[in-house]
Amino acid sequence: MGVWDVAALADAMPAEQYRSWLAYAEIEPFGEIQADLRAGAIARVVAEPNRDRDAHSAPFTVLDFIPWIMTEERLAEKDAERELTLASPEEQAAIAERRAMVLAGIDPDEIETMIEAEG
Repeated sequence: MGVWDVAALADAMPAEQYRSWLAYAEIEPFGEIQADLRAGAIARVVAEPNRDRDAHSAPFTVLDFIPWIMTEERLAEKDAERELTLASPEEQAAIAERRAMVLAGIDPDEIETMIEAEG
């Protein structure tokens, strides 16, 4: 069994041993971030030969398979989402209504066309 009390482990570990672990991590990185990078590399190797070059002309990168890493494209998407949150309350309500219709399987454009035809 391992030590579950991180504070107790930090108190018990000599500074020299801690420095040794830091040096080891420089040589052979470990942890969840490194695991995600490894998984992204494997996913890229599998996906690249099967890439639809018409739909996705640029080769895949490891970062394409790690959604929490912010690329320029993902930052642009977040900026677009941020613009929605800066909309007025009325605009936010209209956006929420359209999204609810889509989730319910209703085409909002079709509903608008029907309303205009009745009016």
